[in-house]
Amino acid sequence: MVPGVRSHRGTSRNPRTRCRLSDISRSSANAYLVPPVHHPTVALSPWYQGASAANSVTWPRTVGTRREVELGHSVSGCHRSSEARSSTGHSCTVDCMTLNYVRFGHGSPLLLVHGLGVGWRSWSPIIDELAEHRDVIAVDLPGFGDTPPLTGEVSIAALADSVADFIREHDLGGISTAGQSMGGRIVLELARRGVGGDTVALDPGGFWSDRERAVFGATLRPSIALVNILRRFLPALLGNPAGRTLLLAQLSARPWALSRDTVLPDVRGLADSPSTQAALNALIHGPKQEGASSGTVPGRVTIGWGRRDLVTVPKQAARASELFPDAVLHWFERCGHFPQWDAPKEATRLILDRT
Repeated sequence: MVPGVRSHRGTSRNPRTRCRLSDISRSSANAYLVPPVHHPTVALSPWYQGASAANSVTWPRTVGTRREVELGHSVSGCHRSSEARSSTGHSCTVDCMTLNYVRFGHGSPLLLVHGLGVGWRSWSPIIDELAEHRDVIAVDLPGFGDTPPLTGEVSIAALADSVADFIREHDLGGISTAGQSMGGRIVLELARRGVGGDTVALDPGGFWSDRERAVFGATLRPSIALVNILRRFLPALLGNPAGRTLLLAQLSARPWALSRDTVLPDVRGLADSPSTQAALNALIHGPKQEGASSGTVPGRVTIGWGRRDLVTVPKQAARASELFPDAVLHWFERCGHFPQWDAPKEATRLILDRT
């Protein structure tokens, strides 16, 4: 390990070092670290696979604006042993898996929950801007990024349990949350349970009709299968407008206008994440999202929807608003399923204004 940079398991008291995520550079001691990416282009490249206690990490100093970065692991979805309750050690014994997370920035805390894809790096197009104003905590859900899969059945309820446990274990009661796609559904589920504070859900799943859910499964599953087949060619295919248009027409309203570095992490994550298929099955075959009656959610609820979303189609926004009558609905014009891709500035402003 590089002196001064450590990763702790089971405690949020990790030492911090200052840098911008977009300034993380590749280390010869760790092939997982990314080459530098110029801000405001996407903050992390697909080559970054996380930092853990087993990895050597180089965190370069930056010039000008600096940001604190904390990498660590949180006990989640399980009972801590007596050793785990100690706050003085650098590690602890736990009975089950952990959630990987990063934490950086300044301001009131904000928890980010991703959808299907690469994990917390899905927020890379906007996470630097959010951290200018918020203490950002971005997690990898079980089976995504650097968090191991659940040992039992994968369901939306179980994934929401893991985030609720993370909030409790880190004494983050009342924290504002933002999620996209499956993550948007998870933060709405947390709000329904009374967990967290203000909530922003971007293009959340779970509000489809039976027919719409069947179409969702019939179109997205073959798309993911194609990504698996083409995985080794993805950098080249996504490096030109024609390839992005061919592969991402269902996900983006303007795929030709996006950069390869913006989309490659999430697309590659669909192929690499061990829980992609299990989570997809939970969305297709599991129960639809329940709502929360007026006055029962713990904070403000905002639902953002892309007018050109072909994954969770816009008509589902009306059902979401009916089930969450306290929610404010925001439309992203000329935007598909990923507002952080198609409308990054607008998505950033919405999250900051509503949390």
